[in-house]
Amino acid sequence: METLSKVESYLIDLGISYQELSKGAWLIEDESKGMPKMVVSHVDPIVIVRADVLPVPGNNREELFATLLKLNGNDFLHGA
Repeated sequence: METLSKVESYLIDLGISYQELSKGAWLIEDESKGMPKMVVSHVDPIVIVRADVLPVPGNNREELFATLLKLNGNDFLHGA
């Protein structure tokens, strides 16, 4: 019998609703806890969280993308 990963154990311990998408990947969407839809992936030792953070504007998209790329290069810690 396969044991639970640390990530899945944390989700259970915190009472967060999730759906296992595949081995090492979970969909989390728990509005009761204020958690929007996100995907968590785990390949030891890295945990990746993917979530929509804001809608992309219809105008000046290139300016937003350029700013995000600059911030990602300097100010975000692994925020690709």
